[in-house]
Amino acid sequence: MVIPFLQLLFDKNISTATPIPVVPSFHFSVQYIIGLFNHYFIKIIVSQGKIQALFFICLLVVGVFFVKNLFRYLALFFLAPVRNGVVKDIRNELFGKLLSLPLSFYANEKKGDVLTRMTSDVQEIEYGIISVLEVVFREPVTILVYLAAMIFMSPSLTLFVLAMLLVTGFIVGRIGKSLKRTSIKSQNKLGELMQIIEESISGLRIIKAFTAEKFQSEKFQKENSSYVKL
Repeated sequence: MVIPFLQLLFDKNISTATPIPVVPSFHFSVQYIIGLFNHYFIKIIVSQGKIQALFFICLLVVGVFFVKNLFRYLALFFLAPVRNGVVKDIRNELFGKLLSLPLSFYANEKKGDVLTRMTSDVQEIEYGIISVLEVVFREPVTILVYLAAMIFMSPSLTLFVLAMLLVTGFIVGRIGKSLKRTSIKSQNKLGELMQIIEESISGLRIIKAFTAEKFQSEKFQKENSSYVKL
């Protein structure tokens, strides 16, 4: 958006004596948009001078960014009830499931893992919901617009890019599977960290009675470093 403005603004051949280009006849092309832009912008330069034209650019840039951020805020605002509502339902279902499980389950399961499922894992799902909702509503339009522009510019180059996308998709898919395995390990490791915290708080009197603070601290730091590496 800014480059065409600056090209005209710093062109020494354009001054208040420059003839104003005629409005081009309408046809769907980049040349028409550039021609229409040149007409109105040179008209401002000729009638009001380059300083006023630069001021107009600054106002336009500020206005565009304001509108962009306003709609970004509105998008997040209207997504919030959906996102939080889904997360609320997941937490309710999880808590109901925890209450219905037999005591034998808790005898074999670490409390830290259970707490991680209720907190961190649900948080991960929340982030996933945000990204999926944005992709579902926004990306189809973006893809269609970009694809139409690419075909309009060069059909043969578009076919080459689409062929490369297949290769890229295969590579990304393989990497994604590897990342998924590592992500599961990191979530399990986070559960172990939560377990150490829970045990330390529950048994704080015992830890202090046997002056085992250093031992417990080193144990936590070791697990924490392992989690960071993952």
